[in-house]
Amino acid sequence: MIYQWLEAAPRLNAKQIMADLAKTVPELYGTQSHLRTLQRGLKEWRNERAKKLIYGEAGVELDGHCGVKAGQVSYNFTSNISL
Repeated sequence: MIYQWLEAAPRLNAKQIMADLAKTVPELYGTQSHLRTLQRGLKEWRNERAKKLIYGEAGVELDGHCGVKAGQVSYNFTSNISL
């Protein structure tokens, strides 16, 4: 459900999503206790989306240190960028 909201409106922030969750499922999300977890998940989702925009849908293997391993980048930028 959250991913669908983000796909439809990627500029939503964690507080806005939390408010929508509280309206949708108040017994589970009526308090703000899940806000930090949601913020971390949102950050991870945005990072993954950015990687897909930069490197393409196939993705790249990161070395966990400073970025992309040599020889594994596909420079097909035009297919994923809409102007």
